[in-house]
Amino acid sequence: MAGLIDGARTAPEPTSDEQDSGTADQAVTPSAVRSKMNLPAKLQKPYQLMVLACKKLLYSEQMEPQVRQTLSAPGSVSQKIGHGTVMLVGLVLSQTNNTVPPDLIIPVATEMAAEIGDFLRKVGVKVTDHDIAEGMAIMVEEILERAGVKLEQLPQLLAQQGQGAQQAPGPQAAAGAPPVAPDGRVMEGA
Repeated sequence: MAGLIDGARTAPEPTSDEQDSGTADQAVTPSAVRSKMNLPAKLQKPYQLMVLACKKLLYSEQMEPQVRQTLSAPGSVSQKIGHGTVMLVGLVLSQTNNTVPPDLIIPVATEMAAEIGDFLRKVGVKVTDHDIAEGMAIMVEEILERAGVKLEQLPQLLAQQGQGAQQAPGPQAAAGAPPVAPDGRVMEGA
């Protein structure tokens, strides 16, 4: 098959001339994102398995029609990265019957946003690091909204998390909203 998936798998890395001329803005890569992850040891293996499952689905032939549809849909590259990431991670989560620790959803989605940006670059879409960063912001906002947290509630929830369990949530906290850690991940067990 000579489609998008195979093209992304076999695309050459940008040359030093492309990088020097500014045509390849690629500091936000999956490996760069992963190197910044600071996960506890107990979450590293589930993280790696979840990322692997997401990559396997992203590069599967069954995803090619959805990738083509997403690419042809209206919206910016950032929106396509953000919404595409949420869709991809959501599909994998549903296949695992939601057994993935909630603390991993945003870290996995962050790496996958970089992976999707890299994928789009390899199939010929002009994607900048800024596009990927904006896509990550869109992705985080959408994940939080699906968890019942509005973006404007995030500072208060983060402050409550910093105060520990000593203080009960105030009346302005989202009803039923999960606690959120300072790094933006939804915390498990509350």
